[in-house]
Amino acid sequence: MQEIKVQNQNFKNRILKHGLVLVTFLILTLIITFPVILDFGTEAAGSGCYDKCHMMWRMWWTNFSFDNDLDFYHSNYLFYPNGVPISGNLAQFTTGIGAILQNGLGSTFAWNIIWLSGFVFGGYGAYLLAEHFTKNPYASIVSGIIFTFSTYHMVHSEFHIGLSMIFWVPLFILVLFKILEENSKKLIFAGSAFFFLSAITHLYFLVFLVMFSIVFFAVFSLKQKNISQKTFVTNYSMILGIGIIACLIVFSPILFSDIEHEKRPIDEHIEYSSGLINFVTPTFFHSSQIFSENDILKNMYLMFNEDTQFNSHYETYSYLGYSVIVLSVLALKFKFRF
Repeated sequence: MQEIKVQNQNFKNRILKHGLVLVTFLILTLIITFPVILDFGTEAAGSGCYDKCHMMWRMWWTNFSFDNDLDFYHSNYLFYPNGVPISGNLAQFTTGIGAILQNGLGSTFAWNIIWLSGFVFGGYGAYLLAEHFTKNPYASIVSGIIFTFSTYHMVHSEFHIGLSMIFWVPLFILVLFKILEENSKKLIFAGSAFFFLSAITHLYFLVFLVMFSIVFFAVFSLKQKNISQKTFVTNYSMILGIGIIACLIVFSPILFSDIEHEKRPIDEHIEYSSGLINFVTPTFFHSSQIFSENDILKNMYLMFNEDTQFNSHYETYSYLGYSVIVLSVLALKFKFRF
């Protein structure tokens, strides 16, 4: 009986602890994104219309098409009478949640809930990953702050609702590290689910998680683990296998259709693409660039004798942020030192 009481108390303490962490990130989000909360029900968060209006329309179309037994992947309500295919990266997770919330809350309220949750749960996901290694809740909260309020996340949340939902990524990575320590069917299910949810949130996440998984396997298949090599390979393969199969089922209508991306010129793909240099160079709207009149970018290009023709499309923004770059360098230094 005493053991059951202790377990119940520990469970309550964990619930309270994680609840306080979520409240902390909620308060920080409301402060940093102020004054979004003041117009929560009347104005959709983000800049301008652009992709924001596009994604809000897709949320509406999802709900409307299912209610009226229409083709979700093709709409005759645009470019009538032939209509237009709705293919490419659908950001199904945010689109689906938005369609559900719109029914009772309206488009603007639903959008703002999803928008704010990207910051709150993004921080929480990074917190869980960091706490797995540090066992320190305060350091883990700082990690969550750095991750969810990074330059990349702040910029893309202004325009791309799919890219604002970053919390599945650290959760999937956390599961990969956990399977190094224990053999659990729950971890296989969780890992597959997080991989799948990341993919339907945004295809970029699918690509990067596959790349990360390959590097992870290459490194840790050669390192000592708490479980056997056979168990590790089996669990890893099941997580990736189930996750990829689930993605193929969901994306099959797109993969086997004549989508418009094949007809778009290669120059357009290049123009909207991000290169490695984008990870370490601030965006045009970063304060350091505004005050220096883009001198940092100019000098970066001049180092490689490149033309200083800058691409200002938001799609190219991948900048990690000064704090992330500096702290990453420090982390590597102390890692090798100790």
